[in-house]
Amino acid sequence: MCGSFYDVGIYFMLYSFIGWLLEVVYAFHEERRFVNRGILAGPICPIYGFGTLLILNIGSLLKLQNPGFLSNIIFIILLTTALEYLTGYILETFLKVKAWDYSNEFCNIRGRICLKFSILWGLLGCFIIYGLHPIVAQFMNEVNEDMKIIAAFMLLGFILMDMIKAILPRIASMKELKSRVSLPVHIFKV
Repeated sequence: MCGSFYDVGIYFMLYSFIGWLLEVVYAFHEERRFVNRGILAGPICPIYGFGTLLILNIGSLLKLQNPGFLSNIIFIILLTTALEYLTGYILETFLKVKAWDYSNEFCNIRGRICLKFSILWGLLGCFIIYGLHPIVAQFMNEVNEDMKIIAAFMLLGFILMDMIKAILPRIASMKELKSRVSLPVHIFKV
């Protein structure tokens, strides 16, 4: 699995940062300029952190059962696609944010997921399980536990402040909008 609570916090931040880097590089390739692709101010995309932790935990179970690489990649595709759809739905429904839009992609569902990126997420997940994470985990095993604790709390504090800073104004503006549009209840009485 992923190790101690502190390891999990550090892995979450590391893979959220790597995800942000991937998004920025992809956006730069597409738009030829820097674009901060996250909904947060800092250089992190939490969906990558959550997705990676899911893949690592479920992936370690899959490796124990050893169903084979093809079975693993199919499972990772399904897992990451479900996570991406759910995250897109939550962001759009509750925060009124459309963080990505696959509407112009082949085989998309409501612009939240598409075949091309589902396959890419599956390949990326396999790369993480079989390539990147074993190296990262080996490095983490060498790090002093006290350093992990300090790093985990600092990193998690950073992301919590960033999330609060990013989400509270959206919630406040939604409440303000709701209060402007709400109609008196007596209008609906018969």
